[in-house]
Amino acid sequence: MDIIEFYNQLPFHRKLFVNSFLFLAAVIILSILRYKKKEERLSILFRHVAGFTVGMTDQILMIVYGWQTGFLPEFILWVYAVYTFWFLVMPNFLEYDRKYIYIILWLLCIGTLSTIIEMSTWIAMFGYLPYPTEPIVWTPIHTWIFYVGVYALGTFIVLIGYKVEERYLKSE
Repeated sequence: MDIIEFYNQLPFHRKLFVNSFLFLAAVIILSILRYKKKEERLSILFRHVAGFTVGMTDQILMIVYGWQTGFLPEFILWVYAVYTFWFLVMPNFLEYDRKYIYIILWLLCIGTLSTIIEMSTWIAMFGYLPYPTEPIVWTPIHTWIFYVGVYALGTFIVLIGYKVEERYLKSE
């Protein structure tokens, strides 16, 4: 039995743990790489806060709309790892001349990529998109709007972190 067959035989929650730890390994590596740059040390904290805040927002909305019954540790770990990974990958937009264009492009691209990944995952696991029809009819465009919104929240938190870090470095 090869590793892919073994993985495919795992129950859903175990797959979620495996995926979470893979993303957490990437988060640790990216955090270490960013920590090596002295001017980015404080911003790492804000990137992690953004990942946690967006992940918890995701979980709260999942509970409010009835897609989950409550807070589940494996889902909290998963959303923290995934969102933090993307915020660690995100560049520092304040370094660019046309930062607002890059921020908008980031939001559009990361929202699209996240929607494609989510839809592909659901289709691979279930063969269809298990979006709810109650209390509202959910479609892929709703998913895209959701992702753009939560990534905008996280990007705002990260940009605040860069401003705080900029002032801190000036005061030294």
